[in-house]
Amino acid sequence: TRLDFFKDINLDVFSVHCGRSHTLFLTNNGLYSMGCNKLGQLGIDVPLSIALQPMYIKALDNKIITQISSGQHHNAIVADDQLYTWGWNVYGQCGHNVVKNILQPKAVEFFSEMVCF
Repeated sequence: TRLDFFKDINLDVFSVHCGRSHTLFLTNNGLYSMGCNKLGQLGIDVPLSIALQPMYIKALDNKIITQISSGQHHNAIVADDQLYTWGWNVYGQCGHNVVKNILQPKAVEFFSEMVCF
């Protein structure tokens, strides 16, 4: 099924992944997100609290995304054999050795020397 927004701009949606208050859409043009962004879970690195239309995640431009997982307020993907995470990170759950929100997809350094499947 095609969503009207994506149909209007001639994009095919391959998969949809939902968090508590945000949604990710994998399309033939890359990854889009919409919904709540108060904790950076949209990955757009823009000071926007809510996106009512899908927003393109520029940080993943030209990357081949093979896996996606959405948590309550954060996300993890595998793209080009590298793990990326972003969003709410108050407990360090994104794996970046900090306890602040990650506002756009960022490679997890711990796995940078490994191949993810």
